[in-house]
Amino acid sequence: MSVAAPTLRRGVRRRDAPLVQLPWGQPLNTLGPVDLLSADEIEALHATSLRILETIGVWFHDDDARDIFRRAGAEVDEDSRRVRIGRDIVEEALSRVVPAFTLTPRNPERAVRIGDGCLAFTTVLGPPVCTDLERGRRPGTLADFADLMCLGQHFNVIHMMAGSAVEPGDVPVPLRHLQSTRTMLRLSDKVPYVFCHSRRRIHDTLDMIAMTHGLRREDLATTPSTYAIINTNSPLQYDGPMAGSVIEMARHGQPVLLTPFSLAGATMPVSFASAIAMSDAEMLAGLMLAQFVRPGAPFVTGPKTLNVDMKTGAPAFGSGQGNQAVLVGAQLARRYGLPFRASNFSSSNAPDAQAAWESQGTLWGPSPPAPASSCMPRAGSRAASAPPSRSSCSTSSCSRSWRPFCSRSGSMPRASTRRRSPRSVPAGTSSARSAPSRPTRAPSTIR
Repeated sequence: MSVAAPTLRRGVRRRDAPLVQLPWGQPLNTLGPVDLLSADEIEALHATSLRILETIGVWFHDDDARDIFRRAGAEVDEDSRRVRIGRDIVEEALSRVVPAFTLTPRNPERAVRIGDGCLAFTTVLGPPVCTDLERGRRPGTLADFADLMCLGQHFNVIHMMAGSAVEPGDVPVPLRHLQSTRTMLRLSDKVPYVFCHSRRRIHDTLDMIAMTHGLRREDLATTPSTYAIINTNSPLQYDGPMAGSVIEMARHGQPVLLTPFSLAGATMPVSFASAIAMSDAEMLAGLMLAQFVRPGAPFVTGPKTLNVDMKTGAPAFGSGQGNQAVLVGAQLARRYGLPFRASNFSSSNAPDAQAAWESQGTLWGPSPPAPASSCMPRAGSRAASAPPSRSSCSTSSCSRSWRPFCSRSGSMPRASTRRRSPRSVPAGTSSARSAPSRPTRAPSTIR
């Protein structure tokens, strides 16, 4: 039985002319933030986080992590793997953070500033399927992964690659990070991503990235050039891979974007303030681990919690409480002097009105109210900021909800007639340059 090939929907028009886009550069957010909570309320949240770290502690299922905290003066229970951390240790770690840093890929002209008011957008990370008008919805393959890498490379509004724009399911899992990294480095000269599934995979990826710089892995410590996402195992847990990833990335001088995957009403208390305080304690524990491995290690924090749909138990992306958590997370980041990451998420299973409204809500992070330094994910179907920075974002799901930042406009809409809209500034140290009219595969030394 033969199956007819998918056809284009009626009314769909193809673009014949080359896509017009602005030269490569990072938008600069010059608008001030919105403080959802008062300064006293932020201090109360911070004090609660400190009390959680002191009295309850955090469980680290990694021997090296517990040893690092023991040497820093924390109380470590080896039997339960619980680490209780005094507030003096927290303040010592916070004194070492850096509010902004630059990521330099193999092409220095694609350098990205995280912080100092610069916005950085990334591609999507991790969806198992992809879709297009001709082939429909399907499981991802390495060929699909390569196509999406080319698109991420082509669009000047995308500043960093976020790992698997689609999961290459046709590659065996033990080899997937190697094939994905090789493809990413061959097809893009933008900031790459590190797959943090184990220490071995981190070392493999960093070795390959170092090769593109003509360096050894150990030499990357003085040149931040990549990044990774770390999620805690809420409540108050760091498993071996996540704790080990924080250690290895800090040891090699590369930033982590640490966002506790906390769900109010499921893995966290149902009340908004309690969930944020506990999630903040988890973030501070990861921050301390990174700073005690390498003082001044670049570090990015993110939103503090989501709530769940109490009927299904699924994360309620785009809810009012979740969007408030973005703003509060940004306030805490400014209080700590850390860059802030926001995201573009939706609970909808289709590109419909629900997806548009929920995406718009979550994208308050990289917009003036938060503001964020990075938006991740920004583009695709799935965004870091320091005071006063507002920087990074990703590519699979943003195209419609953030049309003002698309390649045809390149600037934010005016918040009011009395405020200036952010201007676009060249990224890195070189002059801005126009991209080719069609997606191209960047040359590489990796074969």
